Amino acid sequence: MREDKVALWKAYTNLSDFEQTLHGLQAQDVYYAKPRFLQKNDTKEIGAFYALTEECESIFPVRAGGFLILSELKVTEGFVQFVLYSEQCVLEEMFPYEQFIEELNGYDVRKFDADHILIPPMTKAELENLARKLHGKGKSV
Repeated sequence: MREDKVALWKAYTNLSDFEQTLHGLQAQDVYYAKPRFLQKNDTKEIGAFYALTEECESIFPVRAGGFLILSELKVTEGFVQFVLYSEQCVLEEMFPYEQFIEELNGYDVRKFDADHILIPPMTKAELENLARKLHGKGKSV
């Protein structure tokens, strides 16, 4: 969302443009990524696990724990895994969420709102290339 529009909304008493903008954002046919949570038995740390699939426009939080308003649940680590839907398989590795978000800069990602990004549909080749780049950066699970 453009910041100049947000500034205008703060000044106006008629919020019809705001309503139309929100409706347009919420009416988009996109996948809204939601994590699966796992907790370590020994440390009780919570991990958030996301999946990104090919040819699917997706909204992801900027931070692995950024999808929640609940303050009692603290995500310690986030991970992402790539799913090749056309082949009904998963690329074997899971990658650190922060590295995934950083690496998306070259993929025409747009800001959705203050806490989320809109990832355009990616091809199988783009997902495999992204996985190679992330694998080369170091730690994967």
